[in-house]
Amino acid sequence: MRILHSGCCEPLKAGVHGALGALAAACLGYNAAAFVVRRQSHLGRNVLFYSLVLAVEVAHVCHHRSVPSGGSSSTRTLRSPSHSQTASKINTAPHAH
Repeated sequence: MRILHSGCCEPLKAGVHGALGALAAACLGYNAAAFVVRRQSHLGRNVLFYSLVLAVEVAHVCHHRSVPSGGSSSTRTLRSPSHSQTASKINTAPHAH
């Protein structure tokens, strides 16, 4: 499937993760409010769970927004002479420790 490749349909992927993040945020808000009122331990665990889910979804959205459309970044680096020349200069530079 074409959508599984990096650089393909990145706005769609970011949108799906954004929607899941919004759902996780709603669940987090509900569970946090319920925990404050009722102090039930399962609600506290839900708050932790949905916090983690929200953090993961935000990370996925940031990743998909940073990947340029049109192919993987490694493919573009190999095709772009300016990137290849810069990379070879960086790789041959002596390391200072």
